[in-house]
Amino acid sequence: MNTSLKERLHRFQIEADVQVSPAAESLRDRTWLAITSSHLGKSCRLHAEVCRYLSRSMIRARRSGSVVAVAAGSAIAPWTTRAAKLFSVPLICVHTHRQGTQQPARTQDARVDVQVSDSGDRDLIIAALGDRVDCVYARARGKVEASLHIRLRNQHDATVRVAVLNRSVDRKSQDVARRLMDLGAVGWYCPMTLGTAGPQGEKSQDVRPSIRGIASNDWTSTEGEWLVHCTRQC
Repeated sequence: MNTSLKERLHRFQIEADVQVSPAAESLRDRTWLAITSSHLGKSCRLHAEVCRYLSRSMIRARRSGSVVAVAAGSAIAPWTTRAAKLFSVPLICVHTHRQGTQQPARTQDARVDVQVSDSGDRDLIIAALGDRVDCVYARARGKVEASLHIRLRNQHDATVRVAVLNRSVDRKSQDVARRLMDLGAVGWYCPMTLGTAGPQGEKSQDVRPSIRGIASNDWTSTEGEWLVHCTRQC
């Protein structure tokens, strides 16, 4: 980061006291990739879709040498914390609390952290602090959408990616993504995996890669016939 965190917040009309842990200070020269998301609810399909986008964020961060930042206590914080561990990506937790109140205790998983004393919204704070922002899911007219609106209005560059989820997973969030794209966000498309079907059984329209030695790909969409196991490696 070329500017101080306090100056970066000031760009978005956020006046706050900022304290940076020594470990987080040592990562200031790297690109900070902020991860943001609305509450995910209980949909298993939505959870799986968000995990695919989050995994690609981690791969991108690891390859580019970036640091992942997330707002502590946010909906996506536990998911991001777990993903950062699995993909061996440095993680910065941004804690927000009202001025004059006691700072939250640091947990073992949040030793690399930033403390922000402000009465504002943590979704806006994390969106303002990131050099780049990856939004893996946004609900219509929610706090995440509002925070990204402010980011896009105040910083006119292609540093915000918003996941464009399949309509069969969440139709309204795709409309949110397109509204943000109209403001300058980068539409982030993550093709569904082979054999993934919609609620009525329709298959993804993504182009299938050729598979040598297999006469038919029907086996890829046969349900209940295959056992798939993945190790916990990256």
